[in-house]
Amino acid sequence: MPGMTGTELTKSVKATRPTMPVILISGVNEVPADASHADRFISKVGGPELLFQTVIDVLTEYGHID
Repeated sequence: MPGMTGTELTKSVKATRPTMPVILISGVNEVPADASHADRFISKVGGPELLFQTVIDVLTEYGHID
């Protein structure tokens, strides 16, 4: 992503839209130091099942699904 990192984008999104759910997805297992602005951080290594469950969990926490 040219111009900024995913964590920088997350920080910017949360600053302007704090109620927007944000999930950071990376190809590495190491959590970036500034990933705390995201609701979750997952690795692509976890596969689609982890991604789907994480999306469900975050949307449930925000009250978008029951």
